[in-house]
Amino acid sequence: MRPAAQPAGVQARGQTRGALRGDRKVLITQLATAAGALLTLAGLAQLVLNEFADLVPLLTLTPLGVFALVWLTGKLAEPVDRRLVMQIMVAGLLLRVGLAMVIHYTLPISFFAPDQLTYQEVGLQTLRYHRGLEGIPWQLQDTLEVGYFYWNAFLYLIFGYAPLAPKLVNAFVGTASALFCYRLAGELAGRGPALVAALLTMYFPSLVLWSTLNLRDPIVLLVTLALFLSVVRLRTHPSGRAFFAVVLSLGLLVLFRDYIAAMALFGLVGASFISKARGLPANLFFGAVLFGLAILVYQQFGLGSRWVESASFEAISQQRSFLAAGGSAFRPEVDISTPLRGLQYFPLGLAFFLFGPFPWQVGSMLSMLTLPEQLVWYALLPMVVAGGMYLVRERYHAFGPLLVFLALTTAIYSLVEGNAGTAYRHRAQVLVFFLILASVGVTLRQLRVKEGKRTRKRRWRVF
Repeated sequence: MRPAAQPAGVQARGQTRGALRGDRKVLITQLATAAGALLTLAGLAQLVLNEFADLVPLLTLTPLGVFALVWLTGKLAEPVDRRLVMQIMVAGLLLRVGLAMVIHYTLPISFFAPDQLTYQEVGLQTLRYHRGLEGIPWQLQDTLEVGYFYWNAFLYLIFGYAPLAPKLVNAFVGTASALFCYRLAGELAGRGPALVAALLTMYFPSLVLWSTLNLRDPIVLLVTLALFLSVVRLRTHPSGRAFFAVVLSLGLLVLFRDYIAAMALFGLVGASFISKARGLPANLFFGAVLFGLAILVYQQFGLGSRWVESASFEAISQQRSFLAAGGSAFRPEVDISTPLRGLQYFPLGLAFFLFGPFPWQVGSMLSMLTLPEQLVWYALLPMVVAGGMYLVRERYHAFGPLLVFLALTTAIYSLVEGNAGTAYRHRAQVLVFFLILASVGVTLRQLRVKEGKRTRKRRWRVF
């Protein structure tokens, strides 16, 4: 995958500017590597001083994780990009592992995400339950969404009660997610957007942060990215292997976050039925098969029933009232219990979900920490719009399912979010996809500026 050929008079200037842009990518990566190395050294010092037993999971997980990431880089990165992508990966991994240890040893477990304690305790209770030492935790009853509790239990079975272990695993998972973003952007739009997407998703502060905590979000995000990468391949080069990967990814999402699985399935089915003429018969058949499977598992096994039953506006309003608490609550008095009220509130909720916490809301230490990232995010929004328009115009056949999923997920989160901290965290579930769109917009702008023809439409070859 290479950009389309450039006019002869522009080629020399393009090579020079391309080299400068490459140098900037290398410089950013070198700075991130240095910061990650410092964080890792600080974390190792804290480990030795505070909990020397944590050295066992660190020494066990690190070689396994590094081997998996190197293998994944070889599979996902184009040969011409492999060296730079490897450098980006190493920097991102150091940032995450170092930050995971520093946060683990220096901050209370509830500082960033209080539900870490729930996953930690229920994971241990799950292990004790299967050893016959206590009853089944209520979190495992009447639901299929038990994956992350069992994942914690498995790690405690291997390493003993080691709360650092799930955080270290998430650091490797978060790094792998950025590699999948590179590949997904490449499949959609080409090499230039792929490298920009790798940089953005590997180093974006909130994505780094959430992959250093004991939360299910990193695993959910990785599986969602794998799902849509498989969907793109299925729609561009249909195969049984790609279809199996789609079904497997949906199954894993049900175990970790069922409503994301439901919205992803809606995205697949919806995009198949509203697809452009090209490939429409195959898309309709694929959509009908998925829709039929969804109805079958819902009727026979009740799969997704909890999400369907809670999808009414009354249930969404109740959930929003529950979330709209604390110092960062947003409009706790809002009632969205009917479709009309929901539509009236939606523009405000959308602005809150995408742009909150707003700069003028800075007051606590946590909101102050988010401010630099928020400013970068605001600056990228025009690139998100430009990239989205390009993909709709030029690559809708591959981009359609992701577009429907992104629109649906953003709409639901916009209605339900009532707390700035929760919205900031949940936005990470869609932020990576917005950053992929931004990478396309950034590359388009670079090409147009380089050619001096800002109005010219440009298309490049994909992977």
